[in-house]
Amino acid sequence: MHPRGSTLAETLVAASLGLVILAVLSFCMVLSGRFWIRADETQTAQQEALAVQVRLEHDYRASRFGSLQVQETVEQTELAFLSYESSGSGDTLWTPQGEIVWRKWVRYRYQKSTGRLERREFPLPEPSNKPDLTAPGWPRGTSGTLLASHLSQFELVQARPDLPLLHVRYTARVGQAGNQAQTLVLPRLYGPDMQ
Repeated sequence: MHPRGSTLAETLVAASLGLVILAVLSFCMVLSGRFWIRADETQTAQQEALAVQVRLEHDYRASRFGSLQVQETVEQTELAFLSYESSGSGDTLWTPQGEIVWRKWVRYRYQKSTGRLERREFPLPEPSNKPDLTAPGWPRGTSGTLLASHLSQFELVQARPDLPLLHVRYTARVGQAGNQAQTLVLPRLYGPDMQ
């Protein structure tokens, strides 16, 4: 360095060093941003899979043995079953003879093209210990409570017909991240309680 300033060579070396440092910092920021986007996608996929698992297990545990109905088409998969829970409170009613009173149908609808899984309740006109086992249809043009919007798979695995096991495999996929999960659940009441 000269007393009057720096030489051209010193200025070029300093500028080059500054550019290299700036390039390294930019590269680190881009990688860090990609990492955080991937982490957010993974977290969203895990949260959706967990929400589906918790809700489906809770609902099916309150179902009636033999009431599970599955309808699969090219566009969607639907499943429905009777439930003894009331909407909101979760309490259970029994007849004086000790038979459970069924209160509603619970339906799930998975739309394959959009990856949406919706849930809807259909209260029985009159709660009964011997309800009609025909599930109400999902009215066209209506939606239910959205449980997941990023499912790339929602597959019912057939179990033995004499066992009321519900086995569902599903995959939540957000961006490049995915989370596979499955639900295996039995109703709380079945067998002798249903006769």
